Amino acid sequence: MYKGKGAGMSKKRIRNRFSLLLAEKAYREGKSRISQRDVAKATGLAKATVDRIANNSVSMYDTRVMLAICEYLGCQPGELLVIEEVEDFNGMPAQRLAVAS
Repeated sequence: MYKGKGAGMSKKRIRNRFSLLLAEKAYREGKSRISQRDVAKATGLAKATVDRIANNSVSMYDTRVMLAICEYLGCQPGELLVIEEVEDFNGMPAQRLAVAS
């Protein structure tokens, strides 16, 4: 995790909104849900890759993977990825900030 410089800066991490965007896609298509296996088949990605994305356990995003996921979800990278404040040095609650697209 990135530690901000200077007093009062917070630790931040990049998280993805894959599960939320997948649920929104299912709703738009009139489905109750879309499985990770369905995403893997439709995108040509390995199911293990889709699982890691869904569980936010990716440390580096490959551009080919990002392109496939964004095309499938119908979104831009800035809609998929968010910067999240983990904790503030003053003990303030975490906030989520959208990545500028």
